Amino acid sequence: MMKALITAPFAQEAVERLSEYYQVVLRGWGVDRQELSKAELLASIADFDVFVSEMEFADQEVIDAGKNLKVIASVRGTPFNIDHEYAKKKGIISLFAPGRNAVGVAELTIFLMGELTRKITTAHCYMKEGKWTEQSEMTYIKFRGEELYNKVLGLVGLGAIGIKVARIAQAFGMRVQCYDPYLDPAVAKEMDIRLVAEVEELYATADFVSVHCRITPETTGMIDYELLSRMKPTAYFINTARSKITKEADLIRILQEKKIAGAALDVFDREPIGPDHPLLKLDNCYVVPHIGGATNEVVVHHSRIITDDLLRFARGEQPVNVL
Repeated sequence: MMKALITAPFAQEAVERLSEYYQVVLRGWGVDRQELSKAELLASIADFDVFVSEMEFADQEVIDAGKNLKVIASVRGTPFNIDHEYAKKKGIISLFAPGRNAVGVAELTIFLMGELTRKITTAHCYMKEGKWTEQSEMTYIKFRGEELYNKVLGLVGLGAIGIKVARIAQAFGMRVQCYDPYLDPAVAKEMDIRLVAEVEELYATADFVSVHCRITPETTGMIDYELLSRMKPTAYFINTARSKITKEADLIRILQEKKIAGAALDVFDREPIGPDHPLLKLDNCYVVPHIGGATNEVVVHHSRIITDDLLRFARGEQPVNVL
């Protein structure tokens, strides 16, 4: 029986499924929120055929020490903690978990749109601070917002997350359009999404622009002052993907100049941001601390994705999510 070291948070049901083919050992971040040190990992990895990680790194040194390693898996959708090119040279399969947080990020995106348009948190704090009195301004006017219904949502990227955002938005009665030069037009047509040929058109015509593309050399810094300036003054910008897709300084300038109605951000160039960060001084920017994938169900999702592939490998079948 093969041995599997799992240092990622992992659902018990998935562990039980793996136990038919693997002797499973749970240690490290997934057990006690304490990462295994490099020395601990190097000392133990040689005993295992499979290594599944979220926080611990499988770099060249670890891969060399894992003399029996056949599979390395990152439970991340963006598996930066695996040197998969080096693993490939050593004949080791690298797995990852695309779409593990798609539901969580998609739902947060919609919630952020609601925060921007209905001022929910501001209204909540208003009440908690005891400001709703007989003498206060009429709240029906003070907190009057906007409906999502019939608004145009422009998606930058239509991958696993973008698709889920689109479906939820359509349930609200929103009209969805998308810019994604790699998308099969048949997918957009099937989902009743208008595929926009030029990204400039998407920014100019959307009531909400929401970013859902990967961070690559091509997309890094693609959203700049000029592109943001094309947005309608009543439009909102949302980024729950990666901060560096946007030039953060340009977005701050756009918000300071109030050229758009507002923005909601879950990602930042440097995390955590300090208390003096200019984004925190803006009254037209809603920020949350990178919590898009922070749901209990994400663990269930990535456990299922990785387990399905490890069982395929054990049965001599081809895994699906190979880097």
